[in-house]
Amino acid sequence: MAVSGGLHLEKMTQRSPSSWRKELLQIKGLGPWSCDMFGMFGLGDLDLFSAGDLGLRNAMVAHLGMGVKEKPAAFELRANRWKPYRTVASLHLWKSLGNQPK
Repeated sequence: MAVSGGLHLEKMTQRSPSSWRKELLQIKGLGPWSCDMFGMFGLGDLDLFSAGDLGLRNAMVAHLGMGVKEKPAAFELRANRWKPYRTVASLHLWKSLGNQPK
């Protein structure tokens, strides 16, 4: 199991996203979206984009003219333009939705 020896954040930040992502996906209950959010907010990775995030897709539809029924791969392809700061772009997209905490 991936967490049998514990998760070591300081070591994870030194590894590639594909490496720590592969490890986290072994944990029952964690999927791609959870790994993306962990990378963005837990590890502070500036270059992640979660194509499975409905909020990001809604913002891209609203502001970038993407189709509502586009596949996640199309959103991922569009987000590649923002490398190496896709997380920063994601934060702006989320903010643009105007969601306020309750």
